[in-house]
Amino acid sequence: MGAGALWILVTDAAVRSDGGPPWDTAQTLKGLAYVAVTGAALYLLIYRACVAEERRTRELFLGNPSPMWAFDRQSLRFLAVNEAACRSYGYSPEEFAQMTVADILPQGGVAGLGDDLTRLRSEKPHVATACHRRKDGSSFVVRASAHAIEFDGHSAVMMLAQDISSEVALRDAVERSEARFHQLLDSLDEVLWMADLDGRSLYRSRAHEVVYGRTVAEFQADRGLWLRCVHPQDRDLAAASISQLHAQGHAESEYRIVRPDGAVRWLRDRKRLIYEQDRPVLMGGISYDVTERRAARAALKQMNETLEARVRERTAELEVANRDLEAFSFSAAHDLKTPLAAIRGVSQLLELQCGYLLDEKGRTLLGYLDRSARDMEGLIDALLGLCKVSRTEVQCRLLDLSSLAVGVLADINAKHPLQRARIEVQPDLHARGDPELVRSLLMNLLGNAVKYSSRVEAPLIEFGKMTEPPFAFFVRDNGAGFEVKDPERLFTPFQRFHSDREFQGSGVGLATCRRIVLRHGGDIWLTSAPGRGTTVFFFLEACKPSE
Repeated sequence: MGAGALWILVTDAAVRSDGGPPWDTAQTLKGLAYVAVTGAALYLLIYRACVAEERRTRELFLGNPSPMWAFDRQSLRFLAVNEAACRSYGYSPEEFAQMTVADILPQGGVAGLGDDLTRLRSEKPHVATACHRRKDGSSFVVRASAHAIEFDGHSAVMMLAQDISSEVALRDAVERSEARFHQLLDSLDEVLWMADLDGRSLYRSRAHEVVYGRTVAEFQADRGLWLRCVHPQDRDLAAASISQLHAQGHAESEYRIVRPDGAVRWLRDRKRLIYEQDRPVLMGGISYDVTERRAARAALKQMNETLEARVRERTAELEVANRDLEAFSFSAAHDLKTPLAAIRGVSQLLELQCGYLLDEKGRTLLGYLDRSARDMEGLIDALLGLCKVSRTEVQCRLLDLSSLAVGVLADINAKHPLQRARIEVQPDLHARGDPELVRSLLMNLLGNAVKYSSRVEAPLIEFGKMTEPPFAFFVRDNGAGFEVKDPERLFTPFQRFHSDREFQGSGVGLATCRRIVLRHGGDIWLTSAPGRGTTVFFFLEACKPSE
């Protein structure tokens, strides 16, 4: 611009005069020369700018990381390709120059390309997804963006292709996974659903159609259909569960629904809010048809009530029968003791007054009669003791079992001296129990231990407590012992394992022990072997020994 202004000033000064036509001609030539020079300079500047722009465009085309090419719109022949296209498709630039777009499309793809070219306008790019083919025959999916351009005098199309095979594969995998997931959900008997916070249905499993008797489409079209399906008497409960869901984030309820055919079903409904970044965005739930379960529960309840009533009736009848039996046994036992006392008195009187008239056999028979009457009295006393155990009310208190055992052994020693026996009573054994009943228990167990170990050279009687579970108390002896064939029979009345010649007894002692232990809620058992002694274990569950 500065040079042009200087040219105008100099030339104007040189031709300024009033010299007539020659000078006018010079002025005209000066103007023409200026226009010519200016036009040449502008052309040079524009040409250089175009060349630079074309170079930049070519560099962008060739260096673009995505495949790009230009092809003739009529013949589909490639006019230019960039390096990314050669790498991606496996062809060299020379090979591309001999090819058309149809060579990179799968069979039948040209028809679709023709439709796309028809819709292509120069002022607006066209984007489409297509399947392309590499030189090695492998296929891949691209997102192609096409522009109508003029290229070297050709009506051409510039295309950019992005490989989206991984994106499409991922999308297909997600769609397949969702399809499988929905198929799994639709196969369940439970009703599954999901909705937005306004209650618009987003998903409902096919079980809705089985349970509600209505199609999924009906629920999706009518937001208020669910509540209208609820039994009128339960609608307030169902609506309250929705309010609880929004307030607490979860809710659970049971209500009835009415199907279109009039059938009533019970549902157990569980709902939760679904959160994203600590903000509720959806709600969903699962419902179980519990109609049969509730019916079974009601039937079971009724059966239990009937059974309980029958048990109460039978228990009352059994209590009456037991009371009558105990009364009869007690009365019979007392009534039997009177004639037995008379028999013993007569036999003793006979021996005193007429004994000198009897020979040895007669005196033997008279002694046998007296012993039998005495044994019968002992048996009656044992039965009365067994009945007393059943009638006595258990009064639990803390007992010193060690002291009780020592006292019981002292009483036994007064009747049957224990000079040869070694007695071991573990100190500080305590338990809660009825004093009279527990003393009777120890009397029977320790008495048996003394009796059945009386014929060994060094009798050993032990009373203690196990140091391992179940921490039971035990009475052990090293006496005669016996073979345990049927443990349940051991505690049955009148069951004896030794003859009267070996050891005398009534056969009621262990039965009495078991009755006492059971009345304390505990258990009793024993181990024994012939010639190796016997150990009886017991614990009082209701008055459990301290461990």
